[in-house]
Amino acid sequence: MARVNASVPMIIPAYVPRPAAAPAAPTRSVSFSGQPTVGRPVTKSRSMSVNQGHSRPAVKKNSLGQTLNAQGKPINASGHLINEFNQRINPQGYAINDQHHLIDKQNRLVNKDQYLVDSVGRPLDKKGNVARSMETAVKGDVALPVGRVVASANHAFAKWNKKAAVGKTSEKSEVPPIKNLAELTQRMMDAEKLIKAGVIPKSPGIKNVAAEAATNAAISGLVSAPISVGAYGASTSWGESIKASYLPLPLLPQAPGTKSIVDPSLAKTQKEASTTKELGAETKELDAETKALYSKMDGLQVSAFTSTNTAMALQLGTFEKGWLPSPDWSADPLKRMTQLEELLDRNEALTCELAENCEVFFKAYLPLKDAPKGVAGLSQRVDTAQRRMHVIDRSQSSIVDAFRARSEGQ
Repeated sequence: MARVNASVPMIIPAYVPRPAAAPAAPTRSVSFSGQPTVGRPVTKSRSMSVNQGHSRPAVKKNSLGQTLNAQGKPINASGHLINEFNQRINPQGYAINDQHHLIDKQNRLVNKDQYLVDSVGRPLDKKGNVARSMETAVKGDVALPVGRVVASANHAFAKWNKKAAVGKTSEKSEVPPIKNLAELTQRMMDAEKLIKAGVIPKSPGIKNVAAEAATNAAISGLVSAPISVGAYGASTSWGESIKASYLPLPLLPQAPGTKSIVDPSLAKTQKEASTTKELGAETKELDAETKALYSKMDGLQVSAFTSTNTAMALQLGTFEKGWLPSPDWSADPLKRMTQLEELLDRNEALTCELAENCEVFFKAYLPLKDAPKGVAGLSQRVDTAQRRMHVIDRSQSSIVDAFRARSEGQ
């Protein structure tokens, strides 16, 4: 048997590279339009997910570009119903602001009768000041209520005429008397007790400064001074001295038929006088009717200052700052009446804020018509001011009672 030689070497064949693969033939597919597309790879269709077929519906809008809700009504970004002027509306369809106050197209505050009003609801005149009567009050440009039928002109006029008739009847009623100093003093003392008991907290200094600035801006002829409530009820003499502080200058006699009531020379003499005796000559010229009217104005002035200072104390929680007539307080009856009306404006604003805080009803009195111009309308303006003071006093009494009830409940 032949023997295999173990030393024979192993032969490895040479490496031969594989030939390159032929290029892939271009693929052909058909688009959704039915046209063949060359060179595009055929993509594998994906299966539709469960939620893919339920996409979010498109936002619907009206011809004004406003977003519509499911009921087809325009809404704002917060989902509140709006009118064609992009103003939020209340359930009755009237435009309101973020505080739910009625507004007109220019976003000015209006009341339910569509009159322009200030922040405490008092009608304004064409100059933006507090109106002295409904005759000078101005209506706002109120948009028609959304989704409501507007009453006919005849029906609206009949409704207005009925209101006017009621107003005329009420204005003919007896003018309420002005509270005397003793009654007003008692209210101040009650307010001071509530402040000392902590029922009415003291406001920060910045609020005091803001209140003082607002008063100075609203009324001319005032000076700030601390109020000593204890002195009001200390004695009759003290009461008379306090009353005198609210009446530093007597009214000068009127000159009927003249455009200006006060002679500048008389006003200068009056300011330089140290006692009322030096003005005795002028005072004697007053007739009985004028004396009675001036007496009512004096009583109104004492009442207005005392009431305003009480309202200020109830709001700020302190009697450290009060208001007194300054040397610039007018002796002219017409100019002084204007200052008293401005003082009552401020008093109403303070009382309204307090009433809202205590949930007490308050609505400032406003007559239907303006008083005649000049001296002829002075008596009517005094009567209107007395009615305003009556409404203020009634609400302030309820406010003090509300604060007292809080103290008893603590």
